[in-house]
Amino acid sequence: MAIYIYLLYWNARLNRKIHFSSFFNLIALYFFKINVSFKIKLGNFLFVVILSPRLALSSFSFFSIFSK
Repeated sequence: MAIYIYLLYWNARLNRKIHFSSFFNLIALYFFKINVSFKIKLGNFLFVVILSPRLALSSFSFFSIFSK
């Protein structure tokens, strides 16, 4: 969990506009009791469906950190 929070901080420093998407991914991490990568993908899916495309794209860029 500490590594995840550190990555949130690092991602927010890269682009301060996207820290909302990181925040909602963190909420998704708490609410869904499945594995971490699925939670982050689900958070990205919720951004695509509900929020603006710009935030969704920043959320996908956040997921790309974990897919490496």
